[in-house]
Amino acid sequence: MGVADPLGLFRFVGIFGIAMQQISVRLAGALLGAIDKAALRLGRSRTDVVREAIERHLENLGDLSCAVKRLRDPGDPILDWECVRQELLDVGRPAAD
Repeated sequence: MGVADPLGLFRFVGIFGIAMQQISVRLAGALLGAIDKAALRLGRSRTDVVREAIERHLENLGDLSCAVKRLRDPGDPILDWECVRQELLDVGRPAAD
């Protein structure tokens, strides 16, 4: 059985019904100031800004990991940018007779 939490301080249920866990982090004053400015500008809470930043960072790490895998795959061809560019420019052009 879990720890008693009568005041709901350890977790809460978000708007989508997902149980959220609380963590604590230490941040430099300048970073906290930047978070506060972003929260004010967006009309969101500090927590929302930090959560979204972490989510985006983790998504980017996943994308980066996938890209590195593909770069290291010897079976995946490396395309020449100029050839790709020319093919894209030629799409939709009438064929020369």
